[in-house]
Amino acid sequence: MLLAVSAVAAGAVTVLGADTGWRLALALTVAYALPMAVYNRQSWSTAGGHYVLLATWLLMSAISVENVMVWTAPDGASAEWPLFESDSRGYYAWALHYYDGRCDAPPVAFPGLPFMMLVLWKLFGVNVVWPVAMNVCFTLLAIVIAAMTTVRLLRGRELARPDRWLGNAALVCGMLLFFLLSESTCVLKEAAIALSMSAVALVLAVFVTDRHLRVKHYVAFVAACLLLAFTRTTYMYFVLLALVIIAMGNYKTHLPHTLLLVVLALIAFVAGDSVAYYSFERHVSIISGGERMQRLFMVGPNQQPYLDMVGNYFTYPIWRRLLLLPLSCSVQFIIPFPWIYDGWTSLHEVAARCGFGWYAVGGTALFYYGAMSWRQRYKLGAWAWVPALIFATIAYTTAGSVSRYALPVEVMFIPVAVWVMSCVCHDLSLRRLFIVWAILFVIVLTITLIVCHDIQVTYLNNLNEYYKQRAAHYRDSIQSIPDSLP
Repeated sequence: MLLAVSAVAAGAVTVLGADTGWRLALALTVAYALPMAVYNRQSWSTAGGHYVLLATWLLMSAISVENVMVWTAPDGASAEWPLFESDSRGYYAWALHYYDGRCDAPPVAFPGLPFMMLVLWKLFGVNVVWPVAMNVCFTLLAIVIAAMTTVRLLRGRELARPDRWLGNAALVCGMLLFFLLSESTCVLKEAAIALSMSAVALVLAVFVTDRHLRVKHYVAFVAACLLLAFTRTTYMYFVLLALVIIAMGNYKTHLPHTLLLVVLALIAFVAGDSVAYYSFERHVSIISGGERMQRLFMVGPNQQPYLDMVGNYFTYPIWRRLLLLPLSCSVQFIIPFPWIYDGWTSLHEVAARCGFGWYAVGGTALFYYGAMSWRQRYKLGAWAWVPALIFATIAYTTAGSVSRYALPVEVMFIPVAVWVMSCVCHDLSLRRLFIVWAILFVIVLTITLIVCHDIQVTYLNNLNEYYKQRAAHYRDSIQSIPDSLP
């Protein structure tokens, strides 16, 4: 542990200078200490789990150091005023405006993340390292809570491995979600959403296993809902969906308690919606689709081949979009593609493109839904369908074109994947079936990626050739203009 912290501190100071480097190293150390303290409180914690969590933290720390370097390297940029693009720039400017009014406040859809940045700055001063470390902390906490959910959900089952094995396996699965780890080192809201969804999943796991909740569980549920409602209010619909699924699993025993959770979730939703930039009416338009959604999604050149395939998806009737759900879910599952066209760009980009970890976790979870969920011996009950239906809902709403929206849900698949691995270790017949599934999954995935790569390369080459022809035509036009005009 001491060697790891020393290495991070030395790297940060070397790359960023003494002031910013030490601040980031200290912030990242605190960000690691809180999840580790939560993990140490678990009776099933092990030395191996510590090493997995430490390795995850080291990877996120390395990406964080590089990100801060990139943001502060351009002329005029600094750790106090980094150079951001897209959503991060808006969050940062919003927080700066309400900190000392040095810039105008841009419209921010959900103010939860910039408000937390503002609180950090009131405590420690304006610096980009604080929100970065906060997101690292949130992500590590989400992974630890996913491990807690795994142990809680699987403990005592006939085919379940010991608690320590379950916990360690869950931590390894969390470490493999490289896209989530990469995005969570940026000033974005995915880390906070992942923490919220992971905490909600844990409370629901306690609910379905113990048949009741204690006060601390209600407090955790309310805290998770408030964080989610102010960070991305629309995800509260997924919480309500999860509660409906759990209630349907056993409505006689679950319905009264579920109604209380629904009321608490609705209160949090109303609170978050009251300060959001757009409100319930915009939510309806997002779900229903239409020309506005068509203009907002699938607009980049890299997504043009997919747009050519599905056409005006957002203007289709509901039944037609439901028929396309297998395709949209598949696209959401495999993107971002595990390759980079321009060679090495950054550790952040490379980590985001290492989708093989998610393919392993997600593919293992898929085996449960296809081969185990309908067999009494292997059933996990209604809880296991929560992440699957949320994932499908996101794919339906966005045509699967923005995989970043599904990142916070990936941690909820961890207990399902670990359950499959546990059953496969015990059951020989299931192991044989899983081996066949794994081989077929790898073959289909490989063929799909090869086809997608060829389609995208062909399209981009044609696009480049088109722009070259346009540039040549423009040059010829300029040269044909006489030197003197009447």
